[in-house]
Amino acid sequence: GEAAHSFQEAVPILITSGLPFEVARARVDLGTALIQTGSESLGRLEIDAAKAEFERLGATLELDRLSDPPTPPERTEKMATMLFTDIVESTELVRVMGDESWANLIAWHDRTIRTLIEESSGVEVDRAGDGFFVSFASPEKALECARQIQRVFERHRKQEGFSPHVRIGVHTGQVLASDDGLVGHHVHVASRVASAGQGDEVLVTMEVMKQTDGFIFDGERTIEAKGVEGPFVVASLVWKD
Repeated sequence: GEAAHSFQEAVPILITSGLPFEVARARVDLGTALIQTGSESLGRLEIDAAKAEFERLGATLELDRLSDPPTPPERTEKMATMLFTDIVESTELVRVMGDESWANLIAWHDRTIRTLIEESSGVEVDRAGDGFFVSFASPEKALECARQIQRVFERHRKQEGFSPHVRIGVHTGQVLASDDGLVGHHVHVASRVASAGQGDEVLVTMEVMKQTDGFIFDGERTIEAKGVEGPFVVASLVWKD
């Protein structure tokens, strides 16, 4: 959905700039994004317009690539608990540490989180930037994973002198699932919840809190998130022993 919005903004800019080939390429990407998000008829229109422009330009290679247009994936509705992680102030860390040290840190970060995801029976949906998007069958599994991530990072910080500060968001909701992953409104909510957290915080929505026992939450507050209808109530998971 975010990709489709970006390409919709790009097309008129490229038209104004007098770049017909780039316009056609952007329309292919826009059409593909629209199809993947369920707007198949609009997506096909954009791809057909791109084909016409490629034909006018004599771009046979691009036309060949469009011989098998994308098809929307089969999707099913399901309830999922989603967990997003993010390293706080990662841009500044890269600047201070340098590329090689940062690469080593990220390698450790990824190995550690993937191990904890597996131990908690989570499914890695995506790995983007310096964070993870993970799906769990139950809120309890997601909270246990989040708690272990923060505990392991804190322990490493005490024993080795440093580990990055990670913020985590957890939310439960109805999503559309396919082989390509999970999409839908509640995916965006989970992502925005993580972005609203502080370093070393596990921020959890009310939907998660209502469905779990045996966990302690603190600092209940109301937040608003860009692109998500709100406001909504969140609280911090108490993860320290």
